[in-house]
Amino acid sequence: MLIPFVVSAYLMQVFFLIGLFAGESFNWANYAGLVFTLLTLVFGVIATVKSVTGDTRDTRKETMTFKLLLIPYFVINFIIGFMALLGALVNFMVLPIIVAGVILMLVFNYFMVVVTSASNIRYLIKNLVVKKDPLTLLHIAFHFIFVTDVISSVILALKKD
Repeated sequence: MLIPFVVSAYLMQVFFLIGLFAGESFNWANYAGLVFTLLTLVFGVIATVKSVTGDTRDTRKETMTFKLLLIPYFVINFIIGFMALLGALVNFMVLPIIVAGVILMLVFNYFMVVVTSASNIRYLIKNLVVKKDPLTLLHIAFHFIFVTDVISSVILALKKD
């Protein structure tokens, strides 16, 4: 279920970038971006529910793949947020609006981190109950932090049980 989630996230980003840089004649792209934002939210909730309550098969390698596929998405969002904040420093009148937009973007990015981490967290909690491994708690914490979630996911995918 993560495939539609990742695809809709990238489409959302593409349409917002078109709307941001292409000018006023491409306002429709912002509306398409909003539609894909809602789709990404819906797919994210569905993927999280399915990965937490669904089948118990091992999805560590799939999760790692999707996390690695989302790295360009997060890099582009970082660049856009940084450019927006620098642009807002030129005109202080728009600073509160830009800061609110960047905070909203960070919240949405964190939602994406949690959604892609859900199946690994399920695996780690199950592993904690069975093996009582103290490193498991560290991996669980890493899955809630930007960048470390990818590192932890790669370690888990390479780890043999």
